[in-house]
Amino acid sequence: MGNNFGSLLGLSRKANFLNYGFETVKSLVLKGEVKVILITYDISDKTKKEINYFIKDLSIRLIETEYSMEDIGVFIGKKTKIIGLKDGGLTDKIISIYNLEKKD
Repeated sequence: MGNNFGSLLGLSRKANFLNYGFETVKSLVLKGEVKVILITYDISDKTKKEINYFIKDLSIRLIETEYSMEDIGVFIGKKTKIIGLKDGGLTDKIISIYNLEKKD
């Protein structure tokens, strides 16, 4: 699992459809620029709780992936536990591929 998903994440970073890091993603969420938040399985419960708090009244999808911070680092060239995806075709494609690969 992850080959197509990881490739699309890397492409999204290059196309500026992806931002990472807690403070950056939070800031973009509050500006209405994030559609989906991806988090790694190794994110702390405290951080996960904070994310849920600041998106609770917003229509932002939160997906806890089966990837670690190191896996994400391989995909996008930067180790991180939180990724914010902007609205657009790449985001929809990433979610679609993730859901397909998750079933395998």
